[in-house]
Amino acid sequence: MKKIMKKVLGTILCVGLITVIFPICLSTDVKAEMIAESQTWDGKIISEDTTITGSTDENNPVVITVNGTVTVNNTITTAGYVKFTGSGMLKRGASNLAKNMLQVNGTTTIDGITIDGGSIKKQVIPLILRRIVKQ
Repeated sequence: MKKIMKKVLGTILCVGLITVIFPICLSTDVKAEMIAESQTWDGKIISEDTTITGSTDENNPVVITVNGTVTVNNTITTAGYVKFTGSGMLKRGASNLAKNMLQVNGTTTIDGITIDGGSIKKQVIPLILRRIVKQ
């Protein structure tokens, strides 16, 4: 009798977990912004994942001019030739402490702007900077 009760209880728990977890997995709505041309960001808040597709010509990169403080609440991914310029700051938002703020997949030049990663672990900062400088 105890074995049957354990099997029934185990089955009920498994079905219960599946009915709770499955809808959560389906409801993850991933929004992403795609950028393929030069832009100016004035005090913008980046609240969704952003992919900047740069040019294939290193002499003519996609230029993102940063003025004021741009709060980054998700990851900015660059591909191709991209240049960040201006006098502003890319600042990690409070909701982005567990993610990369900037992911470089190509050549990204940073000229005149400040990148404020906030208070993240010491081991992560050199890794991010190494990717930025190396590329």
